[in-house]
Amino acid sequence: AWTLRRIEAELPTGSSLERLYMLAKLTGGRRSELLRLRIQDISFEEQVILIRGARKNPRKQPKPRAVPLLDSLAAYLSSASIDPLAYVCSLKRTPWTANAAKCACRRFTARTGIRLSMQKLRRTAAQSLCEGGLSLEAVAAALPAVTAPAEAVAPGFSVLASASALALPPSLPPPSL
Repeated sequence: AWTLRRIEAELPTGSSLERLYMLAKLTGGRRSELLRLRIQDISFEEQVILIRGARKNPRKQPKPRAVPLLDSLAAYLSSASIDPLAYVCSLKRTPWTANAAKCACRRFTARTGIRLSMQKLRRTAAQSLCEGGLSLEAVAAALPAVTAPAEAVAPGFSVLASASALALPPSLPPPSL
């Protein structure tokens, strides 16, 4: 079964995979965007994350978009002293590669039997933003190309989790550096 609590219980604490999972779950960013996310792209004062596209062709590069920084993610990320030029997933000045992320997900699936899906995590983030009071238009602007949350389509049907499940679980301490 694909449940957030089960995934969180199985994730290696302080790992790049855990950071990628938390970012995907709480921001709804695409894997390639999250792997390129730097600490300097996060404004803790304004409670916003600036997500930049990750395309190699600059002419096709989408405009950066602002995504709300949830309190649980801010607490998770701000608890460690991190170099502002570091990438969030790797905590180094070199990014964690897409191939390394895919391999880590495959190893996680082989070990636990749970398949991590970034698209499902994008929908979870979209649903939490809707449940948090953002309009569908605001969610669509923050998370382009995400299937509408089920709550907006069929009341009473939950895609993955309620907003309370999107808070930082007590079993996941902040990353240690």
